[in-house]
Amino acid sequence: MLQTNTVAELFQTAHAYHTQALDLLEQGQLREAAAQAWEAALTATNALILSRTGQTPEDLRETDGLMWELFTRDHPSLRPFTTHFGALRGFLLMTCVHDCFCGMEEGLKMDVRGAIDYIKQAEKLVGEDPV
Repeated sequence: MLQTNTVAELFQTAHAYHTQALDLLEQGQLREAAAQAWEAALTATNALILSRTGQTPEDLRETDGLMWELFTRDHPSLRPFTTHFGALRGFLLMTCVHDCFCGMEEGLKMDVRGAIDYIKQAEKLVGEDPV
């Protein structure tokens, strides 16, 4: 696959997506905000993968596979990050897909706002040397 984005560009995009998510949240568009926060987290994850492998995943399945591969061979500090990625995916993505919020609205708002912590953690891991 021809690589057209740099790690820095992907993080810049992730931050822009998160800003859009916060704007949507302010407008009361919770589902749209969650979807945008998911895109921010996914983009940050792909930036981390690019920094370690030189490739950007083409889809979510490839992202999952490469994250697991990085965790098992590359860097012990990726374990909590990988776990957080799985939780974020399950909470944000699946909540957006289904129409049942069932009292999860406040938690969802917290995850939309908290996605910036995930992005910052990804940026920090890019700066660390693999073990």
